[in-house]
Amino acid sequence: MVWEKKIFHAGLKAYRVVRGPDAATVEFRAQLQTQAWDDRWRTLQLADAKRKKQEEMAAVSFQKKELALRRTREIEQSLEHLTTILRDGIEIDHTFDWDSLKDCSSFLEAPPTPLLQRHRNFKLHRLRRCPARDGFKST
Repeated sequence: MVWEKKIFHAGLKAYRVVRGPDAATVEFRAQLQTQAWDDRWRTLQLADAKRKKQEEMAAVSFQKKELALRRTREIEQSLEHLTTILRDGIEIDHTFDWDSLKDCSSFLEAPPTPLLQRHRNFKLHRLRRCPARDGFKST
């Protein structure tokens, strides 16, 4: 009589029928095959993890290079802008003509008299009209 056992590895998608003259032999061969498949699966998983890690590192490196390149372009544009400002400041006369803001048109009304002058005029006016001073006596 021949003993047999069907074994399967889900990760490797491997299937095998192990046969032997007795149950112990079949079980031993099945365990050896399962261990071999597990070792192979572990090796494939490690290689896959290593490959994924390298891909992630390459992607991160590429992103960092792109970021550095973009920042370099921005800084170069800013530097060019500042250089243009400096060059224009030296080459072009940027002095401002403050006299252009002055309004030299004539006034529509007479200029005001100073307060002291108005006060004197008022006093003179009162003195001239005072009847006591003009020889009139008040009763």
